[in-house]
Amino acid sequence: MANAPIFDLSPSGIESFSQTLSSYESSIDEIENNLSSLLHSKLSSATSAEEMFKHFSKFNPLFVRPRIRSAIKHYQTELIKNVSNSVALIQKKFLLKYEQSPAANFAEMRDIPPVAGKIMWAKLMENQLNLIMEKMESVLGQGWEQQAEGRQLKKTCSELMSKLDTEQFFKAWRKNWEKELTSSRNNERLSSYLISIQNHPKSSSTLIPTCNYETNQTNLFKEVRNLKYLQFDIPPMIQKMADDAASKYPHAMRLNAALRSYVHVRTLIDGELNLTMLVQPQLSTIQASTMECFNSTTTGVRAKSRMKWDSKTLKSWVAAFSEEVFTLQEKVELLLQTIDTVNSLIASLPGTPFSFDPLSTVLSALQAQIDQLSLSGFSNLSIWVEVRLDEEQRMAGRK
Repeated sequence: MANAPIFDLSPSGIESFSQTLSSYESSIDEIENNLSSLLHSKLSSATSAEEMFKHFSKFNPLFVRPRIRSAIKHYQTELIKNVSNSVALIQKKFLLKYEQSPAANFAEMRDIPPVAGKIMWAKLMENQLNLIMEKMESVLGQGWEQQAEGRQLKKTCSELMSKLDTEQFFKAWRKNWEKELTSSRNNERLSSYLISIQNHPKSSSTLIPTCNYETNQTNLFKEVRNLKYLQFDIPPMIQKMADDAASKYPHAMRLNAALRSYVHVRTLIDGELNLTMLVQPQLSTIQASTMECFNSTTTGVRAKSRMKWDSKTLKSWVAAFSEEVFTLQEKVELLLQTIDTVNSLIASLPGTPFSFDPLSTVLSALQAQIDQLSLSGFSNLSIWVEVRLDEEQRMAGRK
């Protein structure tokens, strides 16, 4: 065509141009035929839908040619059905809701908090929808949303995308925490206490010490960490609150573990008659440490200051308190093991032959257990032994 006599309007020039144009169109027809055959061959030999999409994407600019479009019509219908099925699957996931989805369980296993997990879940589906629309363009070409095959699919995708607006999830979370900030300012003094006194879960009449650090504080700094990774702008006041919660977290977890152990140990020794007297020094030490959190002392005198979350010595205080509870726990474990042995030996006495050697063996074993308690530094041991002997004598008298 480059050498065609386009300015020669003579009969010979017009005839020469017509021949050149005819030759050009024949070449184009031949190329289209070859391309149609090549595309048909590649699509028919494709082993998966993804491979077919890849071929469609590569030849996409040629779809304006009627012959090529006709050659791929059958495969277009098959792939559009594949895309429609993918959209239906995403719709099904959305209708299931994040909270009931396997993604929520997986996020919890990976220590991803609820809001960040929901946003990741929504972004994943949003990316899948964008990929689907890219596939539709590779199948139908540009302007696919205006074509009959793509119009309904585009409408469905757009409606689903509007419901997956992650900004809405973030704004709802931010609004909730802004309310929480207002509430925390009103209770600033209460939130400064390390320990709070609560009703026992199994007995409303029993009070127990608990760590004054709520689960939502842990969620807060984890949410902020993940939301920042997801490129959301965190308001300064929420960021400050999250930083504060993160700084408290390791101390709160250690204090919480110590308090749980203490409550468990008290349940064990309070359930047994007179066992508290044997570990009274350890209990008094823990009580004195606990009082440091409440402007008070064991003597009832008001202290000048108390241990708070922002105290400079918080780390060392929590470490010391945990060690005190651990010491109590060790002593109570030893005590309970010894008590079990003592009870077994006492229970064996009625069946022991009434002669020197058998009785001496049992009584020597009993004395050895009492000596072990004495060597381990248990307090008020002589009083406890007397009380226990009186109890056994009363029981023997009743029998």
